[in-house]
Formats: sequence, structure tokens, C-alpha cells
Amino acid sequence: MGRFFRRSTFSKKEIKDFISWANMENVDHAVQYHFNDYCSRIKQPNLSPTEKENIFSKEIKRSIKKGDVLNIVFDQSFKNDIDIKGIIDNNKININSILISCRSDVILLNNLNINQLIVAPISCKKIEIISCNIRSTIFHENTGKIESKIFIHNTKIFNVEIYKNSVGNIEVIGCIILDIRCPTSYQGNPFLGSVSLSRNYFPKSTKGFPLENAQAYRNLRAHLLALQNTVAADKFHALEQAVERETDTLFNRIVSRSYEALSDFGGSILRPVVWLGLLTVASVLLIWIFDGAVRGLDLSVYQGWRAGLLDNDAWGRVARAVTLGTQPLYNPLGIFGAKTLLVARSGWIAFWLSFQAFFSAVLVALTILAVRRRFKMK
Repeated sequence: MGRFFRRSTFSKKEIKDFISWANMENVDHAVQYHFNDYCSRIKQPNLSPTEKENIFSKEIKRSIKKGDVLNIVFDQSFKNDIDIKGIIDNNKININSILISCRSDVILLNNLNINQLIVAPISCKKIEIISCNIRSTIFHENTGKIESKIFIHNTKIFNVEIYKNSVGNIEVIGCIILDIRCPTSYQGNPFLGSVSLSRNYFPKSTKGFPLENAQAYRNLRAHLLALQNTVAADKFHALEQAVERETDTLFNRIVSRSYEALSDFGGSILRPVVWLGLLTVASVLLIWIFDGAVRGLDLSVYQGWRAGLLDNDAWGRVARAVTLGTQPLYNPLGIFGAKTLLVARSGWIAFWLSFQAFFSAVLVALTILAVRRRFKMK
């Protein structure tokens, strides 16, 4: 049921605790690690660049293990792979600031509390951010020829800011992202490649979150549609609609919530199909419990398999319930004829079947709409 409604696997407490962590006071003092400055202080001039990079990386790991708070700069002269791992402590920041502007093949940040992560114009091939808490993330415009692949998994980000042409291929899985700032549709697309989003939490409200309004989601949807990425664009369309209803009228809010519950604003094929199935099962059970179906045509019509509908045993009762309960599903508005094999025994069952017929037609229409949007059918 959780996947059916696309609910996040994150608990409210987990989100609240992360917001509390992000709102803590800034760090007063941090140990400085700037690669160029560090190299100038090394007293062994005969060391190769790779050896200097290895020593620099070991010093950083040693400081993190010791519990120091660091300011780190990997500038363009740094070419070795970067692998920084820590131990998550919600009451302590491991890295106050980290600037990545290097030519490494792989950059891995794992299990770290980071105050500010800045990804400057780079030509590295791959950035992996796994199981981190990050207060602020900035992706600057990438002027390099190589489009970096960015993987962000199981990470919580309070605020992320992306500039045009700043992100190559990106995959975001199992993350909390509370605020996104990006260029408008006419200022340039921040994405240079594919965008994959799965099992993430984005706020549907501005209350209690740093998100200011729906414009961020609107911008992202426009950029993703420019890439023909309708799957990801639909997710931000739903988020945009949810945030916009905060300032809407009561009637529009009711319609918005109904539309979201029934089809995720037209972005889910499964959701209306499931609702349709549940509605049909409810009707069948209701008619079976009250034996609410009686014959609707002349007795001579009930020959062969139809004769079973008139049986007074348990199977006859089941057959009548299934036949009448599914009738609004394949003939919701009486298009295929008003005369039917069975009719409702009482007025309230007839009213329920009319409601089911109308609702079934709406759900079928929502399913068709979702299929057209998902598979880009015009």
C-alpha cells in the first residue's frame, strides 16, 4: 500500500530530526585542508604528485577519525581518486566545507555530516554521495568537456542549488531533499544527461520546510520535459500541484486531493486501476451479503449458463453478486444497452450501483490519461 500511494519510507521523526540537525549553529573553528597549500608545506620536495595526494588523503581521514571538523579544498591539481568515510553523528559535523574542483576519476563521500558541499566546474568522471547528511549543496556550472556521473544514495540534503549545465547524468535514490533551487526554464537547463529518481522524499508543503513555493518544482518539471523525461517530470508535476493548493480555495483543495488520491495528478497508471478493482470487489461483496440482485428480463432469456443466475443455492447467490457487481465495470454508463440480466433488489443498492458506474467511468478515463502521459501518446 505504501508503494501504491508513493509514500516515502522516511518517518516523520526522521525528517524532523534532520531539520533540527540542519538548523544547528554553524561551526566556529575548523581544520584547514587545501591541497595546494598542503603541498607547499611538505618538506620532502622529491615526492611525486601521486604520493603527495595519498599523504593528503590520509591526513584527512586521520583528522576525521580523530573527530576534527574540517574545511577541505580539492583543487584542479588534485587528480587521484577521493574516498572519504566517516561515522554519522547527528550532533556533530565532520566537514564544515568541502570544495571539489579536481580531475579525479572517482569521488566517494560516505557516512559524513557536511555543512556545505560545493561542486565547482570539474572534469571528474564520477561522484558518489552515500548515506550523508548535508546542509547545503551547490553544483556550479560545468565548463569541462566530461559530463560527470553523480550518484546520490540514502542521503539527506537540506538545500541543494544547481546552476545551468552543472549536472551530467544523475541518479538519486532513497534521499530526503527539502529544498531545490535551479534556473528557470529560459535561463538554461542544469541537466546535461539522464535523470533518474526513485524512492525519494520531497516536501509537499512549505510549512515547516525551507521550500518557499512551488516554483522550484515548476522549473525542474520544465527542464525534465525538455529532456523528454516524462517519468521524472510527472513526479515534480505532482509535487507542484500539492504545494500550489496551499493557497487555493477550499473547493479546489478538495478536487486537488481527490485527483492526487485517485491518480497522482495523472502520473500513476496503477493507482486508478487499483481503485477500480477495490470498488468492484466492494460492490460484489455488498450484493452478495444482502442478496441484492434479481432477474431483470423475461424468464425465457435465462437458458444455458444464464439459468445458474436464478439458482437459490450459495453458488447462484455468488453468480448474481459477481454479474451485477461487475456490470458497472464493463458497461458503466449503459452504453451497451439499458436492459440487463440482473437488477438491484432495493433502491439503495441501485443508488450504489449508479455511483459505482459514474466512478468507474472516471477511473477508466484517468487510467487512459495516465497511459497516454507515461508512453507519450498523442
